[in-house]
Amino acid sequence: MKNDPEERREPRPSDGLARYVLKRLYARRTVSLYLLLALFVALPLGTQMIGAKEDPRRFALFITLHLVFLFVVLVRAVYDIAEIARDHMKERERVYRSTLGEREFARELGERVSRHRDDV
Repeated sequence: MKNDPEERREPRPSDGLARYVLKRLYARRTVSLYLLLALFVALPLGTQMIGAKEDPRRFALFITLHLVFLFVVLVRAVYDIAEIARDHMKERERVYRSTLGEREFARELGERVSRHRDDV
């Protein structure tokens, strides 16, 4: 059924790039999504540092908060990169095993290459 709430439609890139990306991110509800949204809050709050030049403690507080936030974002980005690389390697290994890793496929490929060399 088309209107069944249980049936969730997978977002397609043809829905529009922004809508597609947001739907994919929201579907996974990753920490990265929340950090990305928090960047838009942290940037305007960072402008308060301009008025804090006279008070060194307040200025140090703002700098510390922004550096901690930046550190959290960078750590999460490195974690996401490692997760993507790990998933890529697993998929690469799976694809290899399903094609060249199979003896029958490798044998057939070798025979066709030998026949092609003989024909040329």
